[in-house]
Amino acid sequence: MITQTDRLILREIVAGDAPFIHELLTDPDFLAMIGDRGVATLADAERAIAEKYRAGYTQHGFGMWLVERKADGAKLGMAGLVRRDGLDHVDVGYAFLPAARGAGYATEAVRAVLDWAAARSIAPVVAIVNEENAASRAILTRVGMVSDGTLRLPGGTCDVMLYVPADSAARIDG
Repeated sequence: MITQTDRLILREIVAGDAPFIHELLTDPDFLAMIGDRGVATLADAERAIAEKYRAGYTQHGFGMWLVERKADGAKLGMAGLVRRDGLDHVDVGYAFLPAARGAGYATEAVRAVLDWAAARSIAPVVAIVNEENAASRAILTRVGMVSDGTLRLPGGTCDVMLYVPADSAARIDG
């Protein structure tokens, strides 16, 4: 376990989570708002877990974590920290299955991730979001972040909104 809240457990993604990762990364909303991560099959999900998620834990000491509901162990989504080309700072990311949306789980998980980062002096943590993703922008606002313009990530085909901590003394460049 990486961290927990009253309702959630955030833990590393493991090989046995491949069916869930496949379901999440092929969800139509994920594809529309976050993008195609090349996980079309269960084998692709297994490869992504080994080459992306597990490798990130080793390389950076953090990454995207699986979010489970404490009450019943249901896998709801993922949330965590990402080091991305084109951003000078670590960013918080998250995605949840449709059945887990609207119950405050994403906001709770993102707060837990930000608290985890702050306890390890990982700062500032920024976020990027598709402009059309109003729900995700609302989550970022609830956790104390504000929009700071747009940018295009290397290899990106469209601009994304950059969110920074509202309490930043000065806005963050790039």
